[in-house]
Order: sequence, then C-alpha cells, then structure tokens
Amino acid sequence: MPSASSPGTQWALWALGVGLLVFAIVAGWLLWRESPLGWPLAVWAYFFQVPHFEANGFQYLFYTTGQANAWFNTSGDIGLGLEWGTTFRASLGGEVETTVIGVNIVAARAIYALLRTGPAQAPRRATVS
Repeated sequence: MPSASSPGTQWALWALGVGLLVFAIVAGWLLWRESPLGWPLAVWAYFFQVPHFEANGFQYLFYTTGQANAWFNTSGDIGLGLEWGTTFRASLGGEVETTVIGVNIVAARAIYALLRTGPAQAPRRATVS
C-alpha cells in the first residue's frame, strides 16, 4: 500500500478535490437551468460539504462559496467558524494536534431547503410562444 505522502496518494486527493469542485459547479448549473438532474445532484453536492473531520491519519473539509461550521474538538473547545470562498482539504496519514468534528450548517440548511421544496414545487421559467 502506498504511503500517505506518496505522489500517488497526493494526486488521488488532488483529483478528488477537483472532482468534487467540478461536480458542485455542474450541479449548481443544472439546478439554475432547472434540469431534472439539478435537484438530486445539488443535494449530493451539498451533502459532500456537510462534514468537517480532522483526526490523526485523516482529514476532510470541502465547501464552495462559504460555510458556517459548528465544531468541537478533543481539547474541549467548541466554536462556530464563518468562512467565504472555496476550500478542499484532505489528507491521509497526517498528524493533527486535536481531533475536530464539525458540521457545515449552511450546507445542511441548503439540503433541507432542497428536499423540502423539491423540483416539483420550483418556480418555472416563463416561456414565450
């Protein structure tokens, strides 16, 4: 098995980050264009943005446009972080100072809104005959 710092592992994590970003862009574009695939893909795109996890040996954080991340760690700290931008952070085998478990509240709320409204209740564009 390749080590966590091997070029193959680093390229795989880089490809995962680019893949998630492209997936989120396509899902957002399809949702904006009111494609039938837009709703389910957007739900999945936000699903990948909900967790924030850091522990020895594994780290994962992904969000687009922004996040409100509620978290706690093994040092007893609890917090709420607000960030704007796009981030993908992942590692295998790296060491972190403390274990962090977080939830992106913005992404979780977006999933709730998408599932609550659903594609059937979305406003439709006016068409010109």
